[in-house]
Amino acid sequence: MDLESDFFNHFAITVEDMNASLSAVIDGRDYQKPICICGHPISWHTDTGSRSMCNFASTYCRCKSPLAVIATSDLRYFKKLTRGPGSNHALSLGCYSAIKANKSVRWLAEPMCFKCKATGVLIRPVALNSLSRVTFASGEINILLCSTCYEVIMLA
Repeated sequence: MDLESDFFNHFAITVEDMNASLSAVIDGRDYQKPICICGHPISWHTDTGSRSMCNFASTYCRCKSPLAVIATSDLRYFKKLTRGPGSNHALSLGCYSAIKANKSVRWLAEPMCFKCKATGVLIRPVALNSLSRVTFASGEINILLCSTCYEVIMLA
């Protein structure tokens, strides 16, 4: 009696399906974990009643509104701090680090500018403070902006 095949005779699952699923779990590429627009895993955000908080390691991120924008196969690369917009934002740094390490990173929705709603344009992550001004540290609000909208906000 073959225990493996006998076991799966009672399920609508084949041994081949199980082998493919097990390979994906071991590889991790198909097991996608959501990343917030602040650049940190959604699982690191907690709701404190009146607002949300993002805590990781011994660091605090000021993100008030968690929004999953990408998914990755490995959370280890998303422990960066935001030190400005674009390439200095934790989201960009985490994505770049993960891709360099051959980990999967994918958008959960079509990327777009949060201000003008344009799609198909180059965008950058930007942290804003409570006054909606660009900050060069962790921001209460994190958005994706096209170049035109970014310049408008910077000059405001």
